[in-house]
Amino acid sequence: MQRKNASSNVPLVRGGVLLKDVRGGFLTRIIDSNEFEAVNYVLRCEDGSLYCCQLDIAVYENRNNLLMMAFDYGLPVTLSGDENGNITGLAVARSNAPLPSLNCGFLKLQDSRTGMVVRIVDKNQGAAITYVLQTEDGARYCVNMWPNQDTFDNRNVLFMMALRTNMAVTVSGGLHHEVTAIAVGS
Repeated sequence: MQRKNASSNVPLVRGGVLLKDVRGGFLTRIIDSNEFEAVNYVLRCEDGSLYCCQLDIAVYENRNNLLMMAFDYGLPVTLSGDENGNITGLAVARSNAPLPSLNCGFLKLQDSRTGMVVRIVDKNQGAAITYVLQTEDGARYCVNMWPNQDTFDNRNVLFMMALRTNMAVTVSGGLHHEVTAIAVGS
Protein backbone atom coordinates (compact mmCIF):
# COMPACT_ATOMS: atom_id res chain seq x y z
CA MET A 1 0.00 0.00 0.00
CA GLN A 2 1.35 3.39 -0.96
CA ARG A 3 1.23 6.27 1.54
CA LYS A 4 0.18 9.66 0.33
CA ASN A 5 2.76 12.37 0.36
CA ALA A 6 2.33 14.41 3.56
CA SER A 7 2.52 17.63 1.55
CA SER A 8 -0.64 16.62 -0.32
CA ASN A 9 -2.47 16.64 3.04
CA VAL A 10 -1.70 20.26 3.92
CA PRO A 11 -5.33 20.94 4.94
CA LEU A 12 -5.03 18.11 7.47
CA VAL A 13 -2.27 19.66 9.53
CA ARG A 14 -3.00 19.85 13.21
CA GLY A 15 -4.29 23.28 14.03
CA GLY A 16 -3.26 24.87 17.27
CA VAL A 17 -1.24 24.39 20.39
CA LEU A 18 -1.02 20.88 21.83
CA LEU A 19 -3.60 20.54 24.63
CA LYS A 20 -1.67 19.67 27.82
CA ASP A 21 -4.06 20.96 30.49
CA VAL A 22 -7.78 21.77 30.85
CA ARG A 23 -9.46 24.07 28.30
CA GLY A 24 -13.04 24.76 27.29
CA GLY A 25 -14.68 25.96 24.11
CA PHE A 26 -16.16 24.50 20.94
CA LEU A 27 -14.80 21.87 18.59
CA THR A 28 -14.02 23.38 15.20
CA ARG A 29 -12.39 20.48 13.40
CA ILE A 30 -12.06 16.69 13.54
CA ILE A 31 -9.25 15.07 11.57
CA ASP A 32 -9.14 11.34 10.88
CA SER A 33 -6.23 10.60 8.59
CA ASN A 34 -3.79 7.79 7.84
CA GLU A 35 -1.11 10.37 8.62
CA PHE A 36 -2.05 10.36 12.32
CA GLU A 37 -2.11 7.49 14.79
CA ALA A 38 -5.29 8.78 16.45
CA VAL A 39 -8.22 11.01 15.57
CA ASN A 40 -7.37 14.69 16.12
CA TYR A 41 -9.74 17.33 17.48
CA VAL A 42 -9.28 21.09 17.34
CA LEU A 43 -10.81 23.12 20.17
CA ARG A 44 -11.44 26.86 19.85
CA CYS A 45 -11.45 28.59 23.23
CA GLU A 46 -13.46 31.71 24.04
CA ASP A 47 -10.40 33.90 23.44
CA GLY A 48 -10.04 32.43 19.93
CA SER A 49 -6.97 30.32 20.68
CA LEU A 50 -6.83 26.88 19.08
CA TYR A 51 -5.77 23.69 20.84
CA CYS A 52 -5.21 20.33 19.20
CA CYS A 53 -5.65 17.02 20.98
CA GLN A 54 -6.02 13.40 20.00
CA LEU A 55 -7.98 10.30 20.95
CA ASP A 56 -7.57 6.60 20.27
CA ILE A 57 -11.19 5.94 19.30
CA ALA A 58 -10.80 2.15 19.53
CA VAL A 59 -10.03 2.49 23.25
CA TYR A 60 -12.30 5.46 24.01
CA GLU A 61 -15.42 4.84 21.95
CA ASN A 62 -17.73 6.74 24.31
CA ARG A 63 -15.47 9.80 24.37
CA ASN A 64 -15.43 9.78 20.58
CA ASN A 65 -19.25 9.56 20.51
CA LEU A 66 -19.53 12.50 22.91
CA LEU A 67 -17.04 14.56 20.89
CA MET A 68 -18.84 13.79 17.62
CA MET A 69 -22.15 14.86 19.18
CA ALA A 70 -20.58 18.06 20.54
CA PHE A 71 -19.11 18.87 17.13
CA ASP A 72 -22.30 18.03 15.23
CA TYR A 73 -24.59 20.08 17.50
CA GLY A 74 -22.19 22.90 18.44
CA LEU A 75 -22.23 22.02 22.14
CA PRO A 76 -19.72 23.52 24.59
CA VAL A 77 -16.99 21.15 25.78
CA THR A 78 -14.18 21.11 28.28
CA LEU A 79 -11.22 18.85 27.53
CA SER A 80 -8.21 17.80 29.55
CA GLY A 81 -5.03 16.61 27.88
CA ASP A 82 -1.80 14.97 28.96
CA GLU A 83 1.75 15.97 27.97
CA ASN A 84 1.29 14.25 24.58
CA GLY A 85 -2.01 15.94 23.79
CA ASN A 86 -4.07 12.80 24.48
CA ILE A 87 -7.57 13.53 25.73
CA THR A 88 -7.75 12.38 29.35
CA GLY A 89 -11.22 13.69 30.12
CA LEU A 90 -14.11 15.63 28.72
CA ALA A 91 -17.35 17.27 29.72
CA VAL A 92 -20.14 18.20 27.32
CA ALA A 93 -22.97 20.59 28.18
CA ARG A 94 -26.23 21.57 26.52
CA SER A 95 -26.19 24.25 23.86
CA ASN A 96 -27.32 27.16 26.03
CA ALA A 97 -24.95 26.40 28.92
CA PRO A 98 -21.62 27.92 29.92
CA LEU A 99 -18.48 25.85 29.49
CA PRO A 100 -18.90 22.67 31.54
CA SER A 101 -16.67 21.64 34.42
CA LEU A 102 -15.02 18.24 34.65
CA ASN A 103 -16.02 18.12 38.33
CA CYS A 104 -19.31 16.74 39.60
CA GLY A 105 -19.63 17.81 43.20
CA PHE A 106 -23.42 17.67 43.30
CA LEU A 107 -25.95 15.58 45.19
CA LYS A 108 -25.74 11.86 44.48
CA LEU A 109 -28.94 10.50 42.95
CA GLN A 110 -30.30 7.53 44.91
CA ASP A 111 -33.99 7.84 44.06
CA SER A 112 -36.00 9.07 41.05
CA ARG A 113 -35.90 12.66 39.80
CA THR A 114 -37.19 14.47 36.75
CA GLY A 115 -35.30 17.27 35.06
CA MET A 116 -32.86 18.10 32.30
CA VAL A 117 -29.51 16.50 31.57
CA VAL A 118 -27.12 19.47 31.74
CA ARG A 119 -23.73 17.75 31.50
CA ILE A 120 -22.06 14.46 30.66
CA VAL A 121 -18.55 13.80 32.01
CA ASP A 122 -16.14 11.05 30.93
CA LYS A 123 -12.78 11.56 32.59
CA ASN A 124 -11.22 8.42 34.00
CA GLN A 125 -10.38 5.33 31.96
CA GLY A 126 -12.40 2.38 33.17
CA ALA A 127 -14.46 4.54 35.52
CA ALA A 128 -18.11 5.45 35.37
CA ILE A 129 -19.52 8.06 33.03
CA THR A 130 -21.25 10.78 35.08
CA TYR A 131 -24.52 12.43 34.07
CA VAL A 132 -25.64 15.65 35.74
CA LEU A 133 -29.39 16.14 36.08
CA GLN A 134 -30.90 19.51 37.01
CA THR A 135 -34.40 19.47 38.49
CA GLU A 136 -36.97 22.23 38.14
CA ASP A 137 -36.01 23.69 41.54
CA GLY A 138 -32.39 24.14 40.33
CA ALA A 139 -30.89 21.27 42.33
CA ARG A 140 -28.26 19.23 40.51
CA TYR A 141 -27.75 15.49 40.91
CA CYS A 142 -24.98 13.19 39.68
CA VAL A 143 -25.69 9.66 38.59
CA ASN A 144 -23.15 7.20 37.16
CA MET A 145 -23.06 4.41 34.66
CA TRP A 146 -20.18 2.07 33.85
CA PRO A 147 -19.45 1.45 30.16
CA ASN A 148 -19.13 -2.31 30.63
CA GLN A 149 -22.76 -2.74 31.78
CA ASP A 150 -25.14 -4.58 29.46
CA THR A 151 -27.52 -1.60 29.52
CA PHE A 152 -24.85 1.09 28.94
CA ASP A 153 -25.08 1.60 25.16
CA ASN A 154 -28.81 2.22 24.99
CA ARG A 155 -29.04 4.28 28.17
CA ASN A 156 -26.01 6.35 27.19
CA VAL A 157 -27.65 7.13 23.83
CA LEU A 158 -30.78 8.24 25.70
CA PHE A 159 -28.73 10.55 27.96
CA MET A 160 -26.95 11.99 24.92
CA MET A 161 -30.27 12.54 23.12
CA ALA A 162 -31.74 14.26 26.17
CA LEU A 163 -28.70 16.54 26.48
CA ARG A 164 -28.61 17.67 22.85
CA THR A 165 -32.39 18.13 22.50
CA ASN A 166 -33.09 19.60 25.96
CA MET A 167 -35.75 16.95 26.56
CA ALA A 168 -37.00 16.21 30.05
CA VAL A 169 -35.88 12.94 31.60
CA THR A 170 -36.74 10.91 34.65
CA VAL A 171 -33.74 9.09 36.06
CA SER A 172 -33.60 6.54 38.86
CA GLY A 173 -30.40 6.03 40.82
CA GLY A 174 -29.48 3.10 43.02
CA LEU A 175 -27.77 2.82 46.37
CA HIS A 176 -24.37 3.67 44.86
CA HIS A 177 -25.87 6.46 42.67
CA GLU A 178 -25.77 4.28 39.56
CA VAL A 179 -28.41 4.52 36.81
CA THR A 180 -31.14 1.94 37.30
CA ALA A 181 -33.63 3.44 34.83
CA ILE A 182 -34.10 6.39 32.47
CA ALA A 183 -37.20 7.67 30.71
CA VAL A 184 -36.89 10.35 28.03
CA GLY A 185 -39.78 12.56 26.93
CA SER A 186 -43.16 13.31 28.39
